[in-house]
Amino acid sequence: MELQLTLVFNGIVAGCVYLLFTAGFTLLFGTFRTVNLAQGAILVFGGFVGIFFDNTLKTPLIVSIVAAAVGAGLLTVVMDLVVLRPIGRAAAAGSPHQVGNDFGPMIVTLSFAAIIYAVLILLYGHESYSFTDAGWFLGPAFGIVSRLDIALLIVTALFVFALWFVINKTRAGARIRAVAEDRVMAAGVGVRPSLVSIATFFVAGALAGIGGVLIGVQYSNMNVAVGDSYLLIAFVIATVGGLGSLAGTAIASFIIGILQQVGGAHLSQPGVNLIIYGLLFLTLIVRPSGILGDKVLTQAVSRS
Repeated sequence: MELQLTLVFNGIVAGCVYLLFTAGFTLLFGTFRTVNLAQGAILVFGGFVGIFFDNTLKTPLIVSIVAAAVGAGLLTVVMDLVVLRPIGRAAAAGSPHQVGNDFGPMIVTLSFAAIIYAVLILLYGHESYSFTDAGWFLGPAFGIVSRLDIALLIVTALFVFALWFVINKTRAGARIRAVAEDRVMAAGVGVRPSLVSIATFFVAGALAGIGGVLIGVQYSNMNVAVGDSYLLIAFVIATVGGLGSLAGTAIASFIIGILQQVGGAHLSQPGVNLIIYGLLFLTLIVRPSGILGDKVLTQAVSRS
């Protein structure tokens, strides 16, 4: 019984990391219907920004986390301005070279991810790196629970609550909801969709950057191969939870985290994958909108 409780707790901790990463993915889809295939690369970029501040500049871990959040957030904004908006304008203009409104953003974000990975490989290679200032966090808080586990639970709770509060209880959140519902009407009442877009993309990237550092600290391992595995999990979580639903994403993150930990203790990795992706297929068959997908009220918008 104690082993099962330990596995469930570890699953909740893993779910916290998944939630931080997938929340940004869900936020972009829920607001702008953007499937960001560069989210995994942005997570890795944030992790390596943290590695640079930690290993090279010898800063405290909290500084590395803040730097990763800012760096990953700015990179995501650059992706929006340089990659996504031009293809959106091309689609609106009916360019004959436009691949399609649905596939165009997916293709260009995937290409953007490839560029990020190429740059990181040139700088760091394929080697794995660890955080030198993380020793205190990896120590036990009580029993089998480490200080990092406690920090993850607190950070995730604070960020998720802050995100929910901003979107639902503040004027800034009202602007985001207004742009998501009707860009033209929002602009007519004084909302600037371009600024809303920049803020939303920055937050989505910052969450991925924070997740990258926490993953690197938790597993003492950060390399360019990490991003793709987390991107795949993000797809599963976002689909099971309901594309665009932050609450659904939270529920699905913890379900997947617990299934991985409990299943991994009793089954081989292929068996765990069978359960997780079987859940994905079951969701698509029984409830295609996901756990809370029917509560998503946003519509696709243009940011150009």
